[in-house]
Amino acid sequence: MKTVAVFGAGGFVGSTLVEHLLAVGSWQVRPCIHSSGGAWRLAPHGIELHTVDVTDRAQVQGILRDCSHVVNASRGERDVMLEGLQILLEESRAAGIERFVHLSSVSAYGVRAPGSLLRSADPPAEELTGYGRTKLEQDQMVESAQDKGLACVALAPPYISGAYSGFLLQVMQAMHDGTLALIDGGALPCSLIDVQNLAIALESALVCERADGRRLLVTDDDTRTWGDLVGALRALSDDPPAPPTLSRDEATRLTAQVEPRASFGASLRTLGSILTGPATRRALADDPLIGRAYALASGAVPESLKRRIPGRRPAANPAARASATTAFDRHLLEVQLRAIRHDCKDAREQLGYRPALDFDGSMRAFASWYRATHGFGTDSWAALRQL
Repeated sequence: MKTVAVFGAGGFVGSTLVEHLLAVGSWQVRPCIHSSGGAWRLAPHGIELHTVDVTDRAQVQGILRDCSHVVNASRGERDVMLEGLQILLEESRAAGIERFVHLSSVSAYGVRAPGSLLRSADPPAEELTGYGRTKLEQDQMVESAQDKGLACVALAPPYISGAYSGFLLQVMQAMHDGTLALIDGGALPCSLIDVQNLAIALESALVCERADGRRLLVTDDDTRTWGDLVGALRALSDDPPAPPTLSRDEATRLTAQVEPRASFGASLRTLGSILTGPATRRALADDPLIGRAYALASGAVPESLKRRIPGRRPAANPAARASATTAFDRHLLEVQLRAIRHDCKDAREQLGYRPALDFDGSMRAFASWYRATHGFGTDSWAALRQL
């Protein structure tokens, strides 16, 4: 039986991959975590968890002893991701590892023209985010290791859905807060991969016949729209209002606006709204001890500074405040505006990748997990939703 070391096993993808490989039953799995706090999902399986610093060459050498395969799903700061990956690649080659699989990201392709169809072989764009630059450098390191004799595969997923998905939770939170807006009524494409499908793709990369170090796009191969996504997630909320819709031009203007810079005055305004708000006044009235402490602290503040705290005097222009527009989630607007579709044809051909879940199946998996972990739909939901 082959032994695979999974680095980053305590993360969202790493934990799912370890559980998948254990369920398959044809692998000896060596989960490698950075700290015990991230491995709570794996604890019930009763397997040994190895705490490893990927920048410590001696620790990596010890872990790779007797291993045949490696998956790198680790994350961290830029220097850790680059230095750690270099050590993993060098020591994997020295240990005679049969296959090295690296988890990349579509961010490595950079900013594409809206509406593009992205293919695995497409070159990176000139404009890259900081994270995208790091992932691109990692991919180049993997290709270099391939040239030196280490059989490598790199997989690039888009946003990841399914159980435990932080991205889906972010969308739900924006819906709950009223900060989600849909562009063109939700008609733009939303390319995703279920985390279980990603685990299948990673295992396929471990056993496929051909490994050439190239980055391969992997998705659910079932692109739907943002309207489909929001419709599925609204079913897990207490009938929230439908998100407002924006045109592409409106969304482009909003995302192009310069975000306000931090300033002492802005901090004073925030502090003033907290100290003079109705919730604070009620708390002071209900607790005499805290009220006296607040009065003492307030007396120690110079009057010149008090006058600078908005909320201690009437607003100069109340009408302007009332007419302020809702602040929409900028990141989710930017994601929609990309409107990128991802072609995973190469992954199908080279890896034999076949996703087990389509969009509807992925949403059902997320819903099942969400209900089980958040209590939605249970008798206690009315109390839980207040937390």
